[in-house]
Amino acid sequence: MNPTKAAAIILILIGSAFAKLASKPVSRYMRDMGILYLETVEKLTPECGQNSDCTSRWESTMESIEDRVNIALNDKSQRRSPGDMPYWDLLKNVKYARGFSIYSGKAWLHAYITCYAYAHTVALEGDYFNGDGGCGNAIDAATHQ
Repeated sequence: MNPTKAAAIILILIGSAFAKLASKPVSRYMRDMGILYLETVEKLTPECGQNSDCTSRWESTMESIEDRVNIALNDKSQRRSPGDMPYWDLLKNVKYARGFSIYSGKAWLHAYITCYAYAHTVALEGDYFNGDGGCGNAIDAATHQ
């Protein structure tokens, strides 16, 4: 193979590897809602999880936030940032992992911490990178224990 062609192929492969790491900007609205959502998820404590009134209030608050975000994300008159939908999926995974973490073992706690940390970082930095920061893998590991 010609050295020039080999170099071109290597550059193409390197470029495609970096393309997979490309960031997707997250809107200011979703970043703000992400912080609010994470703060509210944190309010589900083991003590709250054992109290049906507390759990009911927490679920109601979460549903209210989720309704607002769903309305905003489905508003066809507004242009959403490319990272908004994957970030919203990540935030819902944080809630999912939190729910199991207060009732289950360390694997679910690890999943929650992993998902929460990446979601918080995205909210602060405003960029969602392809992948979910290991959240999905941590949830899969917890699910299969």
